[in-house]
Amino acid sequence: MVDRQKRAEAAKLIDDYFSGRTTNFEYDDHFPFSDSDPALHAIHTMLWFNYSDVCEKRFDARKINAEGWDFLDQVQLFLRSDYEYTGPRNLVDPFAIPKRFWYWITRRPRPSLPDCWPFETELQLQNARMTRNSQ
Repeated sequence: MVDRQKRAEAAKLIDDYFSGRTTNFEYDDHFPFSDSDPALHAIHTMLWFNYSDVCEKRFDARKINAEGWDFLDQVQLFLRSDYEYTGPRNLVDPFAIPKRFWYWITRRPRPSLPDCWPFETELQLQNARMTRNSQ
């Protein structure tokens, strides 16, 4: 179930952190979660890779490339949409290294998220972009 209020809070917090208006500690302390909307937890764990939780500081925009900004825009679009989240809930995997080794040994491809993540399909992403552009 989509939690509109908490998604709006998350979108603002992400914008504030990645624009340097808040610190990583403020971001982490105030990020909203919802038992009914798994997108919030999934997005938080995905973005966890973009900041340090060891010392407090503001995000340096020079550390992210155009592809990273596009990804953040995609996340913001999703948070402002009414699409249900259907992907994995936790994207921080404590078994990532052994799994990587296992896939290498077995020569199997590692599973990956679709390029449209957190949207389920490319069509959903395109619809969200068109909706934003028409407003």
